[in-house]
Amino acid sequence: MLLPNAVFLALVLACLLAHLAVLAWWRKGKALLLLNAVVALAVLAYQAPRLSMTLGPPTDGQILGLIGFEVMVLLVSIIRARLLAWLGFAAHLCVSLAGLALVLTFRMDRLF
Repeated sequence: MLLPNAVFLALVLACLLAHLAVLAWWRKGKALLLLNAVVALAVLAYQAPRLSMTLGPPTDGQILGLIGFEVMVLLVSIIRARLLAWLGFAAHLCVSLAGLALVLTFRMDRLF
């Protein structure tokens, strides 16, 4: 059985490698837009079952901000605005790097 720390490490590394691959071929604007759309859809799909709890009182402003940001990133990817897409890409890359720092610093095996 895979430990939770190993699963989280694999997910973070896969996301980070995808971002680095897009950086390597940054002239391919379609790859940037596609990666942004995939990450935004993944975050929105994760938050969808929890939406009623997020919108109900008391509202969680941080989660609402995250959902709003991901909706904007998805819309930017749909309308193919490449200059704005770099902002979403940079935010996703920073979160991936922070996730890597978290998984390499803390062991989460004892939580489950």
